[in-house]
Amino acid sequence: MTSQSNDAGAFTPYFLATVAVGAISVYAISRALYLLYFHPLSSFPGPRIAAISNIWLSGRYPWAIETALREYGRVVRIAPNELAFFTPEAFTDIYLPHHKNHEIFVKTNFQNRGKDFGGIIWEENPSRHREVARKLSPAFSTRSIRTMEPLVHQYIDYFVAKMKKLGAAPAGVELVKWTNWLAMDLSADLTWNEKMYQMRDSLFPQVKDSVHLDVLLSFNSFATVLQVFKRFPLLSPFQYLFAPMGKVRLFATMEKTIRNSVAWRIEQKGNTEHVDFFDYIVPANSASPTEHREVTHIGSLAFQLMFAGWGPMGDLYYGALVLLIQEPECYKTLTKEIREKFMRPMFKPAYLPSLETQAISTIHFAIDRSDGSLATIHFMTLHSPMIT
Repeated sequence: MTSQSNDAGAFTPYFLATVAVGAISVYAISRALYLLYFHPLSSFPGPRIAAISNIWLSGRYPWAIETALREYGRVVRIAPNELAFFTPEAFTDIYLPHHKNHEIFVKTNFQNRGKDFGGIIWEENPSRHREVARKLSPAFSTRSIRTMEPLVHQYIDYFVAKMKKLGAAPAGVELVKWTNWLAMDLSADLTWNEKMYQMRDSLFPQVKDSVHLDVLLSFNSFATVLQVFKRFPLLSPFQYLFAPMGKVRLFATMEKTIRNSVAWRIEQKGNTEHVDFFDYIVPANSASPTEHREVTHIGSLAFQLMFAGWGPMGDLYYGALVLLIQEPECYKTLTKEIREKFMRPMFKPAYLPSLETQAISTIHFAIDRSDGSLATIHFMTLHSPMIT
């Protein structure tokens, strides 16, 4: 009886806890040693903590990665199984190689937004991605771009005219907002012939950003949060605590708006004002999609094209204008290049000096502070640069 009692006493809660903690410690130390010294990526430079955990990547992980690239070089280990590249060769090596017309480096679920929402940007299935890419490829041919070029001139000319009119006012203009309007108005029209009129209606106080622009700007930070939580699956239930609750209804409104826009655009096949990207998604001579799954896929694809035409281009417009103002030599070089190289009828020499002077001087006034100094520029993911 005494022997049995001693055996039972050996497995006390304290003893079991000690064994558990010891086992976890041994596992953690062994794993850390493996990741640091024996893992296939152990030879790449980077923060030591990055080799054993994702925990160093906080909500500001784009800036953390940028800092690591500046400190460690152009190829940096940013996670136990992840490298960040900052070389032109990496783009070629990752995106161009194919095997039997399929990508060698397939997408992860890092940007997964749900079933049938892959479109082309988030599509993980190589076969499906290849099919969509083949369908869209003619939309970006030289012939197609030239067909759409007059529409681009129309919006750019309208933007310049607005800058000339509003920029002389004492208050100036909100350049970030106007470049966003320009990019979104143009992108929506190029994508599926939708007229948003954000620039046109800007003078009316009751007119706000389109629902698309409002949602995209509001959920930028939350999109970063979702990506961070994908690195910590056990914590994923808490990610929705960071959602902009005041804008959640807008998200549903945007989805409804996209469905309506897709339905309207399908009805307009062959009867639009100009060629757009949707002509390549659902050609005029093709059967109209009726299945909910296919319509959802088309809506996601069209929205991604509109998003791609807004985000990067809005940043480009804003960044180019501000940086040209801050770098007079670059502005002179660009002016000289335009006047000497672009001598086609649409670029009349008599028109160019006026356009350049109006746009540059107006924007210069708009971003000047009251003390005469220029605002500081910060480059940020998905919304860069910004004036603070």
